[in-house]
Amino acid sequence: MRSFTGFRCTSPSRPPRRGYQFRRIAQNERGLAVAVAGRPGSGVNDRVMLRYGDDADRPITLAGDGESFSLVDHLYVRIGEDTVEVSGHPQAIKIRVKGRLKLVIKEKERSSTVANGPLIFTD
Repeated sequence: MRSFTGFRCTSPSRPPRRGYQFRRIAQNERGLAVAVAGRPGSGVNDRVMLRYGDDADRPITLAGDGESFSLVDHLYVRIGEDTVEVSGHPQAIKIRVKGRLKLVIKEKERSSTVANGPLIFTD
């Protein structure tokens, strides 16, 4: 099983830095998807998805709030001003964006469509 080290959880005695907001997108017995928003102007507009359990190498789809993510193991998404950067193992992504942004997965530009707001990618 691959290990995931890109997301740091804080303990109750050490709350997250002020100004960051965490919002649950979806959660079930096999995975979790959250949105992380920073202070205005910080550039932090992220999505973090984690697939857990004995079969973490099998695909899962997590969906909510008009967004959906199909992945294996884990997925990290950062929505920038002109680029959506993705690391992890995406199979499909539907995410709300403003304008026409380019999609970069594992440092390679990939094709995607924007239809009435969401950016859509299917591998």
